[in-house]
Amino acid sequence: MLDAAPNPSFRRPGPPPVPVGRLFDREPPQSPEAEMSLLGCMILDPQVIGEVLMQVKSPSDFYAEKHGHIYTALIDLYDRSHSCDLVQLKTLLHDKGVLDQIGGTKYLVELASCVPSPVNWPHYAKIVADKAKLRRLISAAGQILHDAYHVGDLGPEGAREVLDKAETSVFDIAQEESSSDPTKLADLLEMEMKRIEADDFGEGAFTGVRSGYGDLDGMLQGLQPGELIIIAARPSMGKTALALNLAEQIATGSQPVPGAPATRNVPIAIFSLEMSKSSLVQRLLSAKSGVSSQTLRGANRISN
Repeated sequence: MLDAAPNPSFRRPGPPPVPVGRLFDREPPQSPEAEMSLLGCMILDPQVIGEVLMQVKSPSDFYAEKHGHIYTALIDLYDRSHSCDLVQLKTLLHDKGVLDQIGGTKYLVELASCVPSPVNWPHYAKIVADKAKLRRLISAAGQILHDAYHVGDLGPEGAREVLDKAETSVFDIAQEESSSDPTKLADLLEMEMKRIEADDFGEGAFTGVRSGYGDLDGMLQGLQPGELIIIAARPSMGKTALALNLAEQIATGSQPVPGAPATRNVPIAIFSLEMSKSSLVQRLLSAKSGVSSQTLRGANRISN
């Protein structure tokens, strides 16, 4: 099995972790048949290699080390000339010194003949990718167990550090699922034309989240999912106040501007690198009540 390169920034206290598979005396998730079939599809039709790369992104996604070597060789050939055949593949593996290790020419012929057609490559690629994700999750779980048992070696903040690293390792695996699949330009153009036609006939729906400011919503069609919106200005010009106001209107569904359409209630999360939670709440209270932040922070409070 091919393992990803270790992260040098990850401290590993105590003895090396025991693989979780050994703890439960079970083989890690794998599908030799799917791995062989996927490689066979790539050999039969090199044109699918580019699309396979979108799902199976690393030779370590293959459980069998020899399959990882063959996958790497296929990618190398595809990068060079977008073509591949058994002769080229055999030559490259021989030049790399791994031909005998993967089973020789006989095994390459077996791969090419194990599938009648490359048409089912998406099915095989999904199985290989899913099994790889499960193995990475098991590996992360093993590392979490190891660090939790040796948390004392990390000092007074050991538990917090272990928790942070556990969260990061699982989040990194989950992020792989959030990457969007490739889409053909023709399909995107067709969807955009349908949207434009719907707008022309008055059938287009408001596509974003209303900010509550009519002019702004008219320009942007609301705050769109997946977009990064930056509020830029010089210091002390009200950037934070505006951002908090937008967050309040979106979360509560109120109308900051008379006559503007009411926003729908959308949950909001605020992350601040320069203001504490208390300061942010004071800013919200100040904007809502009309009482200055200085008064709210001062010793002399107002009673009403």
